[in-house]
Order: sequence, then structure tokens, then C-alpha cells
Amino acid sequence: MTTQVPHAPEPPSRRPWLKPELAVSDFVRRLARALDFWSGPDEQPEEPRMEEIRAWCREAWQQRGRISSLMAIAKAADAYKRLNAAGKDAFFRMLRDDFGVDEERVREAIAAYLSASAEGDGAGDGGGAQVRLNRALESPRLTLFELFNTIPSGIKFLVDLRADLSERLRQDPELAPLEYELQRKLSSFFNLGFLELQRIGWDSPAVLLENLIRYEAVHRIGTWEDLKHRLVSDRACYAFLHPAMPNEPLIFVEVALVQGLADSIQRLLDPTAPDLRPDQADTAIFYSISNAQQGLRGIQFGNLLIKQVVSRLRSEVPNLRTFATLSPLPRFRRDFLDAAVADGTIAEFFEKDEAKRLCDAVEARDVPVAVSTVLAMPNWHRNADAAEALRPGLLRAARHYLAERQHNGHAACPVAHFHGSNGALLARINWLGDTSPHGMEQSAGVMVNYQYELGRFEPQQDEYLRTGHIPVGKVVKAL
Repeated sequence: MTTQVPHAPEPPSRRPWLKPELAVSDFVRRLARALDFWSGPDEQPEEPRMEEIRAWCREAWQQRGRISSLMAIAKAADAYKRLNAAGKDAFFRMLRDDFGVDEERVREAIAAYLSASAEGDGAGDGGGAQVRLNRALESPRLTLFELFNTIPSGIKFLVDLRADLSERLRQDPELAPLEYELQRKLSSFFNLGFLELQRIGWDSPAVLLENLIRYEAVHRIGTWEDLKHRLVSDRACYAFLHPAMPNEPLIFVEVALVQGLADSIQRLLDPTAPDLRPDQADTAIFYSISNAQQGLRGIQFGNLLIKQVVSRLRSEVPNLRTFATLSPLPRFRRDFLDAAVADGTIAEFFEKDEAKRLCDAVEARDVPVAVSTVLAMPNWHRNADAAEALRPGLLRAARHYLAERQHNGHAACPVAHFHGSNGALLARINWLGDTSPHGMEQSAGVMVNYQYELGRFEPQQDEYLRTGHIPVGKVVKAL
């Protein structure tokens, strides 16, 4: 999902020395002054040269364990922050070429390991040879990543570094070793033992609330009043946070307490709707799950988050009986529906009388033309006759896309794959669940309820991982 930044009011100005983007630079200056290194004014240095950054990285690696190493790595991080796109390209090539594994050392270690293994009688140094091979395969970059973690906001620096790196992988596949090493390093920093599940409320720190607005990737938060509506009374927001990034959510889920399964995001988010007392609710709807840090993509938090939030809600609101999502189909039109209309296979999802009714509603000669005509109408969902005629076939097409279509052995829909992997059930497909321009464009307004049934997480997860097909409920089967 692509994070979209809504047009929220500008936050109050802060003192410049508290801005996160200046934290590394400020640290360099303060530490340098303490060492009588810095004598210049508080001005941004000129554009750094790659030769300088390379020298700082090399010094940091060679002098590790000394204060000079800390100074050098801080200057390298400060310089990286000021690089333009071309400069960052050069930085990653420098890490790739100058701080990779020593190939000659690796070949020698492989030869020693094979030689020790060939003896096979226990007399050789097989264990030691394996250790030496493992060490030979560890590049100096790993040490640099560990050193970057020692500076203030170092973990956030590494997360942002991986986000920048990920953007360049497609153009330069030779950067894959850096991506692999950095992901493994971040995975160790962000394991479950370091994560804290926190409920975010209207009284949470302002910077944390600003970041919710910034990172919301599913349903934009347009105003501060909109945000407040999502955090009070019958609403809640839970996030995983890391102690080294206290105001930066890693992933967060927004929850609404309702009666029965919600089928419309517009009604669910309507700020004029009366609030429901938590003790009147029987269902918790997870209506937005956002990965906030692009640099942590591929590091799994979502399944842990949902299961922990379910457990937390059960203890806080004992009357809740159902836990489900109201989820989008972000690629339904792009990856399936438009192609089915173009090649004519969309007609397979309409019964004979349904096809006639649809064609009559828009005076079309056949189903593909009729579907194309309706979808091309501005605000077609407000045309009651055309929308109702389109409904049965489009719901069957959505069911086929969600429950039958596969990509690389799993559900073609990325949201279905996420929830199937977490043990959810495809409970219901909702007609015109999102009538916003974005919802109509990406999924013809269709939304989905994935249900998390207590006690059935594991068997349903096993079924999905074994077959690649998400389990479906009775309502969906009836389609």
C-alpha cells in the first residue's frame, strides 16, 4: 500500500534543534566541539563529497571501539542525510564495492572447509573451518550498520536507509546483498521482544498523532477533528512501537466498535453518526491497517498486531463476540475486472436473466459492453437501475478473484493473502462498501469482511498456507 499524506493542518512550529532530521547533524557538532574539532558557525555544511564519506566509513570500520570511530560514523550519517538522489545512488554503490566481502578470503575459507569436511574422520578442523567461512562471508558493511545504530536516532536512520535502498533495487539488482544484510540486521532489532503494543489516544504526544496522519495508508485522515473522531468513544487505535523510536509507529490498526458486521466505510467513518457505548457493541471492526515504515517492509508485524489487539479488546470489552475487518480490494479493477471486461469473460459471472436485465438497463448488445458502459458512467453507483443490474455478476467476479485467483501459490489479492496468512475467514463481500472516488476506481466500490474466529486462527492459517485458497464463510459460498 502506498502511504498518502492528507491535507491536515500544519502542526505548531518547533525549535529547530528538536527536529528529527537535524538530530544527527546536531550530535556531530556537539561531539565535535567537545573534542575541539569544530570551530565553525552553526551552518549547514556544503554538499558532501563521496570521497569524504568513503573515508569516514573506512575510519569508522578500522577504528571501531574508539571515540574516533563514533565521530566518523556520525559524520558519514550526517553527510548521507544531505545527499541528493544521485549522491545516494553513489553511496550505495560505494557500500557495495568498497565494503563487500573479500572474495579471495571467501575462496580460501571455502577450500579449507571442503578440505576439512573431506577428511570425515573427526581428525580435521571442520568446526573451526566452518567458523572461518562464516566470518569470511560477513561483509564490513554489517559492522557499519551496527555502528550507524550507535548514533542518536540510529535505528530510524537504518530504517530510512533501507527504504532508500529498496527504491533502487529494481534498477540495480547488484545491491541485493546490501538489502539482505540490512533486512537481517533490522529483523534482529525489531523482533517481538522489543515491540510494545500501545493504544494511541487523543491525549497521546502530538508528534505521534501527526505521524498517524502522515502514515495512514488506507483511509486518509483529512483534519484533526477526523483524527479525534477515530480515537475516542467507540473507536480505538493500536500500534506497535519500538523503544528507540518512541513516537514512530511501526504498524497500526484502527478499530471501530459496532453492532454486527460493518458493510460501508462511509457509514463507519461518518463523524455525524451517534457514538455507540462500548458495552453496547458486539463486534470490533479493523478498518485500517497501515505499515508506517517503508524500511521495515518484509518484516512481519501484522499477524502479531491483530492477534494481540484481539486479546487486548477481549479483556477491555468483554461483550465483544466478533472480530473482523472492513478491507479494500486495492487491485481488483486493475488486475482482474478490467481485463475480464476486455476479453469478455466477465459474462461468465451473470445468469441469463441477469445479463438481459443489465443489457436492457444501458441498452447494450452484450454483457462486456454493458459492464464497460456502467463503469464508465460518472457516479454510476447513484444510478439505481444500472447499479442493481450490475450487482450480482460483479459480486461473483469479486468472489472468484478473492477465493480462486492465485499468484505464486497464494491469493492474487494482496489483502486477502495478508489476512489468509494470519488465519482469517473470508466472511462477506460488500456491495458499494466504499463509494469514494478512490474506492470506485480501485475496486468498483466493493469491500470485504475478513473474520478472525477465536480458536480457529491456526487451522484456518494452516489451510491457507497448504492450499493457497483463503477459507470462505457461508455467505460467500452462497454467491
